[in-house]
Amino acid sequence: MTTALTKHLTPDANASTHRVAVSRAMGADGGKVKPLRAHFELRYSYTIDPANGDETQTATALFPSGSYAALDFAPTWAHHRFVGWFPLAAVPSADIPSMAGQIEASDAVDYEIATIFAHWQLPTTVTFDATSAGGEMPGGWTAPDYYAGQPYGTLPTPTKSGEVFLGWFTPGGVRVTTSSTVPQGGVALSARFTAVTYATSYEATTTSSYKKTGIYSATSLNSSNPTVVDWGDGNVDVVYGSISQLVHEYATTGAHTVRISDTISSLALSTNNYTWYQTTSQNEYTVTRVTAMSSRITSLASYGFYYCQAMTAFVYPSSTITSIPSYHFYYCSRLNVPAIPATVTSIGSYAFAYINQSQFSSITIPASVTTIGSDAFYYCYYLRYITFAPGTSTLSLGTYAFAYTMYYSQASIDLSPRPITSIPSNCFYYCRYLNSVTFPTNSTFTSIGSYAFYYCWYYQAGTVTIPDHVTSIGQYAFGYCYYLTAITIPASAMTISGYAFYYCQRLQTITCLRTTAPTANYGTFGNSTYNYTGRNYYSAGTNRLRVPAGATGYTSSYWLNPLCQSSMCGFTLEEIQ
Repeated sequence: MTTALTKHLTPDANASTHRVAVSRAMGADGGKVKPLRAHFELRYSYTIDPANGDETQTATALFPSGSYAALDFAPTWAHHRFVGWFPLAAVPSADIPSMAGQIEASDAVDYEIATIFAHWQLPTTVTFDATSAGGEMPGGWTAPDYYAGQPYGTLPTPTKSGEVFLGWFTPGGVRVTTSSTVPQGGVALSARFTAVTYATSYEATTTSSYKKTGIYSATSLNSSNPTVVDWGDGNVDVVYGSISQLVHEYATTGAHTVRISDTISSLALSTNNYTWYQTTSQNEYTVTRVTAMSSRITSLASYGFYYCQAMTAFVYPSSTITSIPSYHFYYCSRLNVPAIPATVTSIGSYAFAYINQSQFSSITIPASVTTIGSDAFYYCYYLRYITFAPGTSTLSLGTYAFAYTMYYSQASIDLSPRPITSIPSNCFYYCRYLNSVTFPTNSTFTSIGSYAFYYCWYYQAGTVTIPDHVTSIGQYAFGYCYYLTAITIPASAMTISGYAFYYCQRLQTITCLRTTAPTANYGTFGNSTYNYTGRNYYSAGTNRLRVPAGATGYTSSYWLNPLCQSSMCGFTLEEIQ
């Protein structure tokens, strides 16, 4: 046994309680059985030297299974940083320490180590200069100890009248933050300030329940030119690069004007992330008005004001905005919708969906718009005056684009100012007070999709004239147009799908200008004794089918006698001379 082993290992008084694995397994050897031998642990002692003026202490552990559990503490020494435990002593230094040979509390004991020493690091010199830039250090500021290789942790916030503090910078122009690493040898830091032009603002009205607001995202125009956000309560955030989920909590309730510097190209106060707008920024409840938008904002963001249902006003940026993207104003149920800029070419899916307050009763679609996405105005119950500005560019309409508009008041739709190739499925679904439709007149308008005017219940104008060039009419296209009394189908029509005129109880005159009957299907004009075209309050009514002289195919059951019950719902065939 070596000297160290003799000195630091002693028999354990309770050795019998620390039996370890046997040395050899039982087995045969020349016909003899070898005996089992039990090994016992010894007690190992070592000295702990804090090296900070405190007394040393002795600790023990079992060898070989023991660990340095007694080292599970951090000693203290004024103006020194504890580095760790090591087997060799070291003089405190301000340099970044080497961690080679460090002993952890969980390490297995080494019987050759007699003493374990604490290593310490001295603080390095970090200076702060705000006066050269015309600023003032905060009153009573006392710098903490800074250590090379460690994060700054704490930095002062100086002030300068009329300007915003941008941060502390090294002589090489590198901005440091609380998480930046203090360099070896120390550093002299200088403050920078700037005057700020605020060009975007919104009002956040807080209550006792909702005191947070924020910015979900903002795209920086220049990563080296920070975005400054003044929360309107004396607090300012400076963000380098693009913003992602910047949150602020107010100490008091009331209206606060949030101002954003003129350094962003896009802005979103919300997102489809429910955690963000309900529990983090609470913008659903706190954003009440957008009062200004920078002209440097060149694009709006999808979900930009999603579910900001307390917002009543919005101002578009004066720059060239070409799109109102998907879900931009989704469920902004109190918004007084501003006029769509004449530069906009597309309106995204659900862009204005669920703005269902009575003040949103009219909208003008500029001539510049060529695409209206699906559900763009879905569930805008009170929207009744929909105007399409004259234009030559073809307009594409999305499914359900105007579904559930004109829900409470009578109104008409004039689609003729724009070239349109198709009225897609469900486009005017459940516009129950739709009074009349003026269809596009362009030769490329060829189809009316399924459910396009389904449940336009109060079609009070009574007549529909489908223009030339339309070749197909989808299923349920005019289903449940209860007040529709007459319809004219053009000679271009090739197919009329099933249930196209289902439950049009007052539709008693059908004029079809095609000399060969278009293909009709089961249920095109109804499918039961009670739900079919022309049935008038449980009586057959006077139902007329008017076709060109000499036309053929109209005597088939789906035309002349839809239910094969002429006494109940058959049509009188008339020739147009």
